[in-house]
Amino acid sequence: YFLMVVGLYATVREESYLLIAYMSERIIVRASNPGQFENDSEVLWQRGQAPDAVVCQGRVGINTDTPDEALVVCGNAKIMGQVMHPSDRRAKHNIQEVDSTEQLKRISQMRIVEYDYKPEFASEMGIDHIHETGIIAQEVKELLPTAVKEVGDITCSDGEKIHNFLMVDKEQIFMENVGAVKQLCKLTDNLENRIQELEVWNTRLAKLKNMGSLRSSSNAANSSNPAKSSNPANSSTKRKMNRHNSVPPPQKPTPLRSVKAKFHRCLKHKFVQVSMIILVATIAF
Repeated sequence: YFLMVVGLYATVREESYLLIAYMSERIIVRASNPGQFENDSEVLWQRGQAPDAVVCQGRVGINTDTPDEALVVCGNAKIMGQVMHPSDRRAKHNIQEVDSTEQLKRISQMRIVEYDYKPEFASEMGIDHIHETGIIAQEVKELLPTAVKEVGDITCSDGEKIHNFLMVDKEQIFMENVGAVKQLCKLTDNLENRIQELEVWNTRLAKLKNMGSLRSSSNAANSSNPAKSSNPANSSTKRKMNRHNSVPPPQKPTPLRSVKAKFHRCLKHKFVQVSMIILVATIAF
């Protein structure tokens, strides 16, 4: 504990005389918040209003003496919980939907590379594992400038200085990936719809093809059977064949019947061609 003592003295001819004095009560110093009693330096942190809370006024740097953000950690950070981001609609304005087509285009152009940090840079930044997989800030800046930020000069352990060091906002790149996945879902749905339409057209074409083959076979049968049954010359010829056991010469089809058969075959091929043209036009448009 401490005692505060105040006294008023009068000095006459090199002699001091006590006029009045005052001593305060005991001041107990607790180890939980010693910053309150440091008068030789500015108090930067103190206990908060909530239990087990510490309030720091200013920026905090871990393994660095030049923090440029509220918290700068040079090294690995282990988080057992979740990192929460403000996303309430009531705190936002100028809300506009992003074109997912452009997001897919940007993501497809980003390179994913493997690299090793320079040892002098890794030792200065407290990086233990120098081999990583990621992106290049200069390449991302060409595609998505808002995701790249300059943080000033960085001095490595060997004295080398990197001017206008670039850092990447991976949260923004993550949201670009979300938009790209949405666009891929749209493309997949369109392809499924087109495949279903093609299956329907394929079924219809198969039915029409079967109907055309049945018609052609029935026409061929009708063109051959009536000629044999209705012509009296054929009946007399059959009688003569039965009498003399001789085989008559095959009859040639009349010009009218041959023209009908050719017309049916041509009509069948033209129908298939028109159906194929309609199918190709549906796929194209």
